[in-house]
Parts: sequence; structure tokens; C-alpha cells
Amino acid sequence: MRVSRWGWAFALVVVISLVASTVGLAGELPASPEPLEEVSLTPQALPAGVQKIPEGIRPGIYYLNYGSTVLDPAQYPVDGSVRFFQWSELEIGDGVYNWGLLDRFLDRMHNAGLGAGIFISTYDGKCCGDIRAMPDYAIDLGNTVIEAGDTIDYYAGGQNGDFDRGDRGWTTEGNAVINDENPYGGSGYSARLGGTPNTTDRVYHWNVRLPVEVPTAQLSFRWYMTTTETSGVHDQLSVEIRDGAGNLLGTVYTLDNTAITSTWSSPVTIDMRPYRGNTIQVHFKLVNDAANPTTFYIDEVGLEVSHLIPKYHSDGYKNAYKRFIRALGARYKDDPRVDLIAIGTGVWGENQPVENQYDSVIEASGLTGDVWVQFVQEITLEYAKAFSASPNPPYQPLKPLFLQYAPSYKSIQEKQQTTDYAASVGVGLSFNGLTDDANGTVRGQLASYPGAGKYEPIIKWNQTVPIAWESYDYMLCDRARALWAIYNGLDKHADFYRLEQSVVTDPAFEDILQWARQYMGKTRENTPSVWVALREHRTPWKPCWTSPETGPYPQLGNYSFWLYQRDDIPGGRTVPETNDSSVTGLGACGGSYATDFYGPNYPCYSNPYNPALGNPNTLPEAYVIRRTDQATGNPYMWFDVDDGYLRGGQSHVQITVKYVDLGTDTFNITYDSVTGPKETEVITKTNTGQLKEVVFDLEDARFDNQLKPAGWTGDGMDFRINSRGDGDEWIHFVDVVNLGTLPTPTPTPTPSVGDLHVRAFGDLNGDYLYNDGEPLLSGAVLTIIDSSGTFSETQTSDADGWARYLGLEPGSYTLREDQAPEGWQWIAPAMPVQIFAGQVMTYSFPHQEATPTPTPTATPSPTPTATPTPPQRYMYLPMMMRW
Repeated sequence: MRVSRWGWAFALVVVISLVASTVGLAGELPASPEPLEEVSLTPQALPAGVQKIPEGIRPGIYYLNYGSTVLDPAQYPVDGSVRFFQWSELEIGDGVYNWGLLDRFLDRMHNAGLGAGIFISTYDGKCCGDIRAMPDYAIDLGNTVIEAGDTIDYYAGGQNGDFDRGDRGWTTEGNAVINDENPYGGSGYSARLGGTPNTTDRVYHWNVRLPVEVPTAQLSFRWYMTTTETSGVHDQLSVEIRDGAGNLLGTVYTLDNTAITSTWSSPVTIDMRPYRGNTIQVHFKLVNDAANPTTFYIDEVGLEVSHLIPKYHSDGYKNAYKRFIRALGARYKDDPRVDLIAIGTGVWGENQPVENQYDSVIEASGLTGDVWVQFVQEITLEYAKAFSASPNPPYQPLKPLFLQYAPSYKSIQEKQQTTDYAASVGVGLSFNGLTDDANGTVRGQLASYPGAGKYEPIIKWNQTVPIAWESYDYMLCDRARALWAIYNGLDKHADFYRLEQSVVTDPAFEDILQWARQYMGKTRENTPSVWVALREHRTPWKPCWTSPETGPYPQLGNYSFWLYQRDDIPGGRTVPETNDSSVTGLGACGGSYATDFYGPNYPCYSNPYNPALGNPNTLPEAYVIRRTDQATGNPYMWFDVDDGYLRGGQSHVQITVKYVDLGTDTFNITYDSVTGPKETEVITKTNTGQLKEVVFDLEDARFDNQLKPAGWTGDGMDFRINSRGDGDEWIHFVDVVNLGTLPTPTPTPTPSVGDLHVRAFGDLNGDYLYNDGEPLLSGAVLTIIDSSGTFSETQTSDADGWARYLGLEPGSYTLREDQAPEGWQWIAPAMPVQIFAGQVMTYSFPHQEATPTPTPTATPSPTPTATPTPPQRYMYLPMMMRW
């Protein structure tokens, strides 16, 4: 394979009429659209000297921030933080900007050694902040909002108007308390004020902004009173409205001790429209005199406000928002503290104008699907211009900008329309829904809504513009889902992960995230390695947050990072399996799939559950896995390294294979070397059922796509795993790292002798393999003896642990240790070695720390038992492969 498997061949040029800003920052935008030049919606090579991630930007894992929480990057796997900002927080009046709020966040992140991202929201839906994300001045312009036809209780849910979350959202003063002493309805909590003479008690809610122009704004609450003051007015409850700084705006209700009742009141309602356009606090205050005290209980506090929606397509709304975008860009496009901008288009900043239930409302205002697409494109263009060095095309934003394209309004085709345009003007793409698997992700070009699968925009554009993913703990609910989700995002060459704070602080995910960071923002030229995680689409797919689902158009096959496992090579058809018993099929089992992308007749593997693979909790790597299938004549797994990472010449390469240790059979690797196909030494499994890994060190790799089965006329591969006919292999993950390209050797006469290099090391983890960090041992006295016993040579390992034997005749030898290094003892007393002409064979000789000899005692000698034969261990170096 010569190029990335995501090399789609799109060729589409469209003309889009958009509103263009042609004046300066303080100027007015024209009211009518101006046509733009034609833009190519086919990915193009970046201009010379231009990088998709600008210089100085820090890719990586960013945690979602709703305030100014600082996580220590030395303690957690994080590179930065993204904070959500409402437009109204940053533009508090027409052209009046509260940049100090943003600057304080940037300074805190910068001082902590963290990157910083900005997420702009203009409308936060019914659940989460509604029209309050839009500045009052923009609401007050006229024809910039639409009535949704319902109301929102600003004190519902987490605002805790029913007090059932204790004191969340409320402040108490004096003797006021929030408890379960006397709640309305008999359960939950309420606020109690009074009960003590000569006191002033107060309970008040945190600041809430009451937008201008809302047709309805109504405060409501219930009260209950007990008193020993039965005559005259002595104790008084007041309901006060104060501004955000606590200054009194008005008293809207009073009640005194003469209002004796033995039951909870009906709801008291108060018109709050006089306070529109203010940030308010609602205070309940009770003043008791020095005589007999009165107690009031307050519960079921509500603030019902008309639900407004932005009229996105109105000139007033667009012009106001575009002025803000230009101001934001002018201030921060050159700011080194800023690493990314998530641009806001619709509800929660994403590519959907409203929650689904309000589609008919906003459509009735004239917002058709086409008008919505045009609006998104206009806003995208405005961000591209505002953050580019020049406001003229071609646009090259100085900061990564991200369009949040996951949802759609009237048609999923909007994904393709908005993302193609965004990428054509240099704006990156973010899919806010990173999971381990999904349906509807790859539709191809032959299905209805071509190219509009969830992942297709990122697949198409990931080598041209920045790519981001967002995810939450309800999507990554366990280690298996988190591991495969991280693979999924990296398969699309993610530059940024934006993850909920609870995800990045979960110890169960720390090693996964730390590993992922090294690949974020990397290219073929600077990646530390290339790899493939072997998997297949699961039917049914089982999301964390809902019932298992079966659906069409999944992503099939592996998750690859410029290393490709090929099932279409003869002898290399693999079988996917899973340790999840709820999965009924792997592959194309859920209906339609992208046949133009994956080819016709893609298989569905029924009954893929294999109980020998453990379960997802104990072995998440086998949540889905692939095995060889020697019973059907498929003993191999074939692999191709992307040519952009490595091709031709002589390279020192290490291949790491992570496998599930099932059976006691063997496997090895055949690879393309500078002298033709070669085999490594053989790995013998031990049937532990655990995940193991082995590293093959190849100093003469060529990887020039020359490895082919007999009679195969298609593309050649770079290496294969060979199950050797004695049992199948279950492979989870394969990694290839290029340690350096070596000069092409000058041809020399065919050698007649070979060399042996032996490394003595301390096997700290007992796996018989040399691992980074394990000590290299000097002073090991090692002797090599040929098969006839007529030749021997003794060497002592040097300070780097090496003993070298040069100019040995080809043949079989025995390597034994005559004396172990001080403080160590051998694990195996001897091992067989093979010498080949013209090759340096490298073996490693493991040791364990010596056990101190105990002081003899007078206890009887135990009955002798047989000593187990220590396992043999090899360092897996190449030998000549005969074809």
C-alpha cells in the first residue's frame, strides 16, 4: 500500500454565496450577501512552509473547564484546558468587552504550564442557559430572537429551587438553615428562617441573569409559618430583589406573623418583568423582634421565564455576532497563551440551531436547511478571516479553529456541506462524541447523503486541517470503552482530545491517556512509531449510556496509525473475536455499509464470543481482537508500513507485538530485509491467558513492499506474523518504530563466518525478555561450545553487559554460563544458539538476583523434590528465510 487508507478521491467545487465583511473592526457589515470566489472542496496539499498545526501550538489532551480549575500536568495526563465562554460573558454591552475574564483564565493556565482553549457559545438550549448566552444588547436590537412558545424555570434542576440538593446555589445568614425538618410534600428539604428572638435571618440564591425582552418572568414560592406571637405585627418576612453585587433593587413581597396558617401555602407568584436586563439575587429575609419568635419555611422556589431562541438568519443577529468575532480575533489571534478556539454556531456551540423539539418553531421563522448551512458557512468564514494573518484568501488561521459539526438540523448532508466549506478556508473539524465504536459513521459515495457519515469529514480532511474530538465520562464509562475510543480518535489522526475532567483524573485511564499523548498532532514524518489496533465493528454496538444498538454504515476493520493489516493477501485472512458475550456479530452484520469504501461482500463473523479471552474488565484489549485461521489455510497476518513513514534503504526497526497468550504453540515474523525475506527467531507461548508483548529487533529492515506470497501480483507487504502451523495467534496490537535509516551497504563478497553477541542482564520482571530499564551486567563468564565439542571460546561480559564472539563457523552451538555476575544467578544454565554466515546473532542471557545462603539450622532435611527445568529464552533476531 502506497498511501494512507483514508485517501478518498473527492472532487467537488461549489460556489457559495456568503456575507463577507469588507470593513474594519468597528465598521458595520453590509446587509446583503456578497458572492465569494469559487472554493475547492477537495483536500489540497498544504502550501510550502504551512503546517496544519501552527508553530507554537500545543496539541494533546485538554480537559473541559467550566471555571478556572487547574490540573497539574505533572500529576495528570493533560496538556491544556478548554473553558466554555458565553458570548454574553465576553461582550457585556454593544462593543464593551470583558476581556479580563478571559485573560484571567489564560494567565492561570499559562502559569500552570498548560495550554488553553476557548469555546464560544451563543445559545445554550432549554436545559443549560438558553438565550442568556446572547448579550442583552443583541436581544434588544429587535428581530434577533424568536419565542419558543414555552418557559424555562431558571431555578430548576441544579439551580436547586426546591432545596433538595441542600445548600447548593443558596447562601444562608444568621440562623437560617436548609434541612429536612419541614419540606413541602413531606420529603426533601426546605429553608428555615427564624425561631430565635431579636435576629435577622436571610437565605438568597446565587446570581441569575434575567434577559431583556422576555414576555414572561415570574417568581414563585411556597411558605409555611409557625409563631408564638399571636397579636400585633412583630416579625416580618420580606422577599427582596438585589443586583449581582447585593444592592437592593426592590422589595416585591412581605408577610408577617399575623398570617397564621397550619399548612403550606399555595404558590405565591410575583411579576419579575420590571427586573429584566439585570443580574439578580432573590433574597428571603426574616426579622424577628425581641419578643416571641416566628419561624418561616420556604420551598418550591421557581423563576419561570419565556424561552427565547436566536434568530440566527436575521441581519441584526449576524452583524452583532460577527463584530464580536472580529474583536475576539483582533485581540487573541497573536496571543501565545491561546492554543485553540472552538467556534460557536448553534445550540451549545454546535452545528444545530436548536434542540430537536424546537425545529418547527425556528423553521417557521424562515430558517430552512439551506439557510442554516449558509449561516454556518458565514460564521465559519468570519472566524477564519478574524484569526488569519490576512483577511484575504487563502485563509491560514494562526490558531486552530474548530467547527463543532457532530449534530445537524434538517439533513445529515449538512455535515458534508459545512465541513467541506470549513476545511476549504482553513478551519478544523471537531466531532463531539468520541466513543469506542458507532453506527452511521462511514456512508461512502454510493449511499444516500454521500460523504455525510459521522466520521467522514474527519477522514477526508485530517491531513489538511486540525482535528479534535470531545468526550465525557458517560461515553467512556469503563477501561475497555476508553481504550478503544482513544484508538478510534487516533485512527483519524486527532490533534486534540477535549475530555471531561473526571476522565483525565480517573486513575483507570491514566496509562491509556499518557500513551496517547505522544501521537497527538503528529505526522508521518515526526510520529514516534506507527501502529495498528486489530478490531472489527461490533453488532450490536453497546454504548455506555443507552441500550445496545444495531445500525448501518459503521466503520469496518482496524484502527490504524499508518500501519495497515491486510486481510486480502492470500493466506492472511484473519478472524475477529471478542470476550463480550453480548456481541452476536463482528463486521458487516448490521445492514448497509459503504461498499465503495470497503468493497463488496465484506464478511459478517457470527458467534464471535470466545470465553478463553477472559472478559472486558480483566482483558479490555480483547474486547475485540483478531486471530490467524490456519484451519482454513490462513496462518499469516500481513502488514504494510505507510510509505510516508518508511520505505526502502536499510533501517533499524523494532516491531512490538501484543498478543493474548493462548496455547503453547509458536510464532515468528517474516520481514522484508535488504537481502530479501528473512525470519526472526521463534516465540513459544505459555498459555497464561494474559496479554503479553514481544519486541523483534531488526537491524537490516528494508520495508520496500517486496514481501509477497507465491503467485501474488498485487501490492507487496513489509512483514507478516507467521503462526507456523502449530496453533493460531490472537493479536491485539502491532507497533513499528524506525530507530534510524542506515546507509545502504556496499556489496561485499559472500561471508563464510558469523558473529555472536550475548547480552547479560537482570530480568527484574521475570519475563525472560530484556526490557528498557533492566540492568546490564558485567562479569558474566560465558562459554560457547560447538556441536562436536571440539571448539569452545570463553568471554566475560563488559561494562555494558556484552560478550562478543567473532568469526564463528556456521552451525549449532551451546552457550553456557560458567560464572554469574556478583549478586546474580543464572535462570537457565545454558541455551542453544545458531550461527549463520554473514549475520550477527544477538541473544540475551537472563539473570535473577541471587538468594542469600541461609544460616544452617538443626532442622531435619526435607524430602527432595524435582527442580523444574527453567524455560529457555531468546532474543529474537533474524535468520535467512528460504523461499
